[in-house]
Amino acid sequence: MDAPLVVAVNGAAGGGGFSMMLAGDFVIASSKAKLVSAYTASGLTPDGSSTYYLAKHVGLLRAKELMFTNRVLTANEAMDWGLVNRVVEPDELMDTAMAMVQDFAKGPTKSFGRLKRMLQTAFSDPMEAQLEKETQGIASMMTTRDGPHGLESFLNKQKPEFEGR
Repeated sequence: MDAPLVVAVNGAAGGGGFSMMLAGDFVIASSKAKLVSAYTASGLTPDGSSTYYLAKHVGLLRAKELMFTNRVLTANEAMDWGLVNRVVEPDELMDTAMAMVQDFAKGPTKSFGRLKRMLQTAFSDPMEAQLEKETQGIASMMTTRDGPHGLESFLNKQKPEFEGR
């Protein structure tokens, strides 16, 4: 998916909900949110890509701690650990998430998609491969409508109007 995925968490996110939250590009949690892996508490192993994302977000030792012990994190702890971008009051959650979604929808969505694909390999590919992807990415953005328009707007100190093409 090219668009940034905004996840709003209000209440408990455990097991599959925890895995889905980890796949988000931006995670906004209400101050009442609680996060827990929960799989091993049921004698299961994690699924839903949580082993892929969790260690990248928090490091291997913290991932082990959360997955082996089923420790429950508060929203603020999750933000401190790098699992949540923002914590807001419950009545502000959906408005905050929707405002972010609307801002992304007005942005350079082709650029967002390419960026997301590059970041997926940031921990696995050697630097030379990442540099090549960056070179290819920026060159391909100059063949879109939004790339040259964004650059021209920047140079002319104007706000760009992206169209996603």
